[in-house]
Amino acid sequence: MPPTSNTEEAPMLPLPGAPSSSWARFRERLKAIFSGANPRVCIAFWLFGLINNVLYVIILSAALDLVGPGVPKGVVLLADVIPSFGTKLIAPYFIHVVPYSTRIVVFVGLSTTGMLLVALTPDYTEGGSISTKLAGIVLASLSSGGGELSFLGLTHFYGHFSLASWGSGTGAAGLVGAGAYALATTSLGLSVKSTLLVSACLPAVMLMSFFMILPRGLLRLVPVQAGYAAVDGGDGIDEEHIGDDDRNAILNEREGLLGSSIHSADSGKLGWQNIKANLHRVKGLFFPFMLPLLLVYVAEYTINQGVSPTLLFPLKESPFSRFRAFYPAYNAIYQVGVFISRSSTPFFRIHNLYFPSILQVINLVLLTLHALFDFIPSVYLVFVIIFWEGLLGGLVYVNTFAEIGDRVPPEDREFSLGATTVSDSGGICIAGFIGMVFEDWNGSSKMLETKLHRAQVLVVILFGFLYLLKGNEHGPAFISKLSSYLTGTVTIWQVAVALFLWLYFCRNFTTITGLECPEPLIHAYTPGFFQATQITTALDAGFWTAMSIKPKWLCDIASLVFSMYYLFALEQAEAKVRQVRSVLTVEHLRVSWNKATTPYLSIVAKVRRPRLTSYPPRPIQISRPQQSSYKEPVSAWLYFDGPLSALENQTCVVLDFPGGGFVALSPRDHDDRLLAWAGKLKVPVVSLDYKKAPEYPYPHALHEGYDVYQHIIATNGRCLGLSGRTCPRIILTGDSAGGNLAVGVTLIALTNGLPRPNGLFLAYPCLNMKGESWLNKEQMALIQGKSVQRTNRNVLWRKKVDFYEPAPLPSPSPSLDGDDTASESSKPDIEKMYETYNDSFSSTASKSTHAQFAVSSALSYANDRILTPEIMRTLIILYIGPKNQPNFNKDYFLSPILAPESLLAQFPKTYFLTGERDPLVDDTMIFAGRLRQAKLNQFLDVQEMGLVDERRIFDEKDHMEVSLLPGVSHGFFQMVSFFPEGWRYVHRSVEWIREIFEGGEVVDWKDVLDAVPQAAKGFCEKDAAIPMPERKCSVGSLCSEEDILDRRMNELTGGLMR
Repeated sequence: MPPTSNTEEAPMLPLPGAPSSSWARFRERLKAIFSGANPRVCIAFWLFGLINNVLYVIILSAALDLVGPGVPKGVVLLADVIPSFGTKLIAPYFIHVVPYSTRIVVFVGLSTTGMLLVALTPDYTEGGSISTKLAGIVLASLSSGGGELSFLGLTHFYGHFSLASWGSGTGAAGLVGAGAYALATTSLGLSVKSTLLVSACLPAVMLMSFFMILPRGLLRLVPVQAGYAAVDGGDGIDEEHIGDDDRNAILNEREGLLGSSIHSADSGKLGWQNIKANLHRVKGLFFPFMLPLLLVYVAEYTINQGVSPTLLFPLKESPFSRFRAFYPAYNAIYQVGVFISRSSTPFFRIHNLYFPSILQVINLVLLTLHALFDFIPSVYLVFVIIFWEGLLGGLVYVNTFAEIGDRVPPEDREFSLGATTVSDSGGICIAGFIGMVFEDWNGSSKMLETKLHRAQVLVVILFGFLYLLKGNEHGPAFISKLSSYLTGTVTIWQVAVALFLWLYFCRNFTTITGLECPEPLIHAYTPGFFQATQITTALDAGFWTAMSIKPKWLCDIASLVFSMYYLFALEQAEAKVRQVRSVLTVEHLRVSWNKATTPYLSIVAKVRRPRLTSYPPRPIQISRPQQSSYKEPVSAWLYFDGPLSALENQTCVVLDFPGGGFVALSPRDHDDRLLAWAGKLKVPVVSLDYKKAPEYPYPHALHEGYDVYQHIIATNGRCLGLSGRTCPRIILTGDSAGGNLAVGVTLIALTNGLPRPNGLFLAYPCLNMKGESWLNKEQMALIQGKSVQRTNRNVLWRKKVDFYEPAPLPSPSPSLDGDDTASESSKPDIEKMYETYNDSFSSTASKSTHAQFAVSSALSYANDRILTPEIMRTLIILYIGPKNQPNFNKDYFLSPILAPESLLAQFPKTYFLTGERDPLVDDTMIFAGRLRQAKLNQFLDVQEMGLVDERRIFDEKDHMEVSLLPGVSHGFFQMVSFFPEGWRYVHRSVEWIREIFEGGEVVDWKDVLDAVPQAAKGFCEKDAAIPMPERKCSVGSLCSEEDILDRRMNELTGGLMR
């Protein structure tokens, strides 16, 4: 545009279609708008903005590919944001002493080095270090933060066209970065490594733009000094286009913004005086520039992180086929709005920065109210609001720096441009914390009662706040008199302390007065285990409270903050856990159970865990057998205290199936147990990371385990790196759901004629998917051992009453309930009563209505703090899946407790370790009883045929051992970080596994029978129906107190007798 007088307004583009517009006039006005713009400057700064921000977007897009599914994606975001924020906060006070050319070289070097570290570090599946990748991300983030404040400072020398080009480039980065990564890794078929290597070359574009495209004549005239440089009359701003009134207003505002006294002779010195002067400059920048930019980013990212994920509409009323498509669509629309507005300064300028910031806050309020009350009728209106949000955000960003260029004195302008950049990063962080209030805004939290209660709380808070601002500061008359009286008596601090003491007293009033309801299970557990359950409850409540917070890195931090709160507010933690368990989903279960592998808790676990091995766990892939119907390899983790080359000398393998309810937990959640095994046993421990339900329902995980076991047998262990000269000795282990899979794999192997494993170790296994609440007579017979008959006479008598009496005795003796204070004469003759009932079974059975059931542990311990009926019901539903219809009464691969005796008789030596208070303990005892009975029957068959000395006594410890832990429930192996007693049980399992490896092979009576001629075998089968002699041994060896089984039987029947 040709020069005009100072009173003439700057040209603006006419609206298309206006009467005064034509294409020729439009092109003329457009040409006038860009009059004086240097194309080289515009291109260089557009590339600066694009490249500086695009690496940030590419790193976030590749987060999952970089660290894998085992590490939260928020860790990558944390490494990509925090260093940049710190750089923007600190660097403006000293970076001016470094020439721009040096800065560019340093930033390019940091970016390239960081991206090369990320790209060239081996993948996590190949044992690569994630910390090295994170270090590369940190370097790239430092470069991004330093680049943004430096390039914005550089616009001081090149005028408003450079700023407009920079803003347009940063707006394009969001669209180009995510799109380019998706295009490269999908359509072009490039690997993640190749894509990142190409990205590592992008910083060279900044180098080329600065040294080859950007005219640097003006920069050569600016000497390197301790203070920021001013551009006298050559800053590139067309001040001749500013009117006299605007010029006077700007000059007057300059005096009020920073003051001419700030830029003194001392500013040329690099020292404390210079830092103080810059801090004073920041104070002058805060309200006119930094605060509106901060506000718009707080509102903008609160919408993006907290509100947008809740803005869902029925699919039939939207253009999407899946609910998960809403959020990416919102993000894409938002990015388009940001790009348009950040490119708008040549065409449109705003001077009042607070106006669009307030509009952005209104956007936040509007969308928040819609998330609460659902009044916006169409998703397309939300699209418009999201687009408007992006326009406002980009508009405030570019106009903030444009206004600094116009309104800040030249001597302070370069510093001001760089220092103000901290506002956007600060707004993003604050928005993350504000987004926590939207944690419950999913389907269940949108119930009317919750909305009304939340609205009520907000109204009360708003009313109180307004009253503090506008109400009588001294309160009502009587309060005013009391206040004046206390003014000279107590201080404000004393009043505050007294208030908190009163609140604490009110909160704990029932405890002080003895009216508090005691925790029902506080005496059921050992003190150590009960304390561990309290910590687990607080962690579950904290992680469930923060689970909907976005982004993930902020969610991880918030989870710890909330967990610390719940540790001191256990009642609220219990209430939160009960509330969530009533509406459990697979996401709830995974958030709760996978918390041990979150970045911060995993660090705590590593610190508290003793050094067990010299080598870390290694991820491996195990190929499938050729005859398998599956082709993809099975993921696993190898725990071995030695180099991989030492595997050739190994002849023993532990094949572990980690628990997790079939839906959660990887081997890394079991590091304590698995590292202890690897370190103590010095054998390879292979823990399968099998596919989880509901994505992969039954029997997918079972097939994975069987394929691995079959492949190890077929290759003599070569698939694991063993020499393959001999078949290795294999022990199958599993805890909880993993115990189900370990037994299931054994059953399939025996069914298909494969060699049985050398041993089994099962910790609190889940062996019954029927979920029965009652035990019948036959099941109870497996639990009641004849060898403990004398020590449990009271229990046995009560059992017969339960099974055969139609109603309780009219006046039961106090001694039957264990009242030791009763007189000896009042106690019944237990032995005679036992014999009387024993003799009258047949007649009673024919005359009475039978109720031959007893309460199972699943019902007895329904209030267990770890495993509740809600959790078990949810797990069964998720594991079975919507398409399977198994026969719960016959499918023994699903419920191994139903396995036929012919297969149980072939089982190897099996160890059971379970808690006495575990809801699954009865299933473990019944399965152990059936296993013992099958082995006993087989032994008697062989003995009757004369193949074994008739004087030989059956020893159940040759085949199985059961250890009941008093006062302990489910999942204690996962609690050893805060349940030190758990290490004792880990070491006990080590001794058991070592005993199997070092001991000889247990005699398999089936092999003996198979060697018998067919005629003799038929004689054996004919006589198999003869009643077997009674057992002479107990079901299992108890780990401590002799009366554990006695107490267990009392609990099973006590409820029926009261």
